Amino acid sequence: MSSESHQAQAYFYATSVEVGSKHFIVDANPVVIVYKESNHYVFPLSDAFNEVEVSTLNDSMHTWIMQEKFLTFPKITRENLHHLRETGKFLVIAVVEENKLLEIETHEQEFRDMVEQIIRTKRSKYHDKFQFAWTGTPDLAHTILMDNIPTPHLLVLNSTTNHHHI
Repeated sequence: MSSESHQAQAYFYATSVEVGSKHFIVDANPVVIVYKESNHYVFPLSDAFNEVEVSTLNDSMHTWIMQEKFLTFPKITRENLHHLRETGKFLVIAVVEENKLLEIETHEQEFRDMVEQIIRTKRSKYHDKFQFAWTGTPDLAHTILMDNIPTPHLLVLNSTTNHHHI
């Protein structure tokens, strides 16, 4: 796995332990850290780099980066749906409708905010299996469902099999 394959979606930096330890608690050297939304997440095998086979390490790191590269609750568009599906997680999509000014009706905003609050408060419980997101374009969800349903609604898409649940 190389950072070059993900440059369009993320930034990668390398730093010394001296600089890194000023910003993060560094228990291992080397260490891989994802920093997003004012939090940092350490690659689980950072303390075992010398004990794991290189191929296993590369596969594990690639999977971990794919799972961590998105914000906790991103907005899904036609352009980024494919990238979100690459996480291999279930996509939990809050579907609301934005008007032409990108405004959302109050009851739909409350629904979207409720879904976001769940993932933010229960991240440790759901993060490994689910990628939460939202869309203001119901047509995107209707394309996935091959049906029209009213907003707001919650759509769960298995990103590996394309099965979905409403």
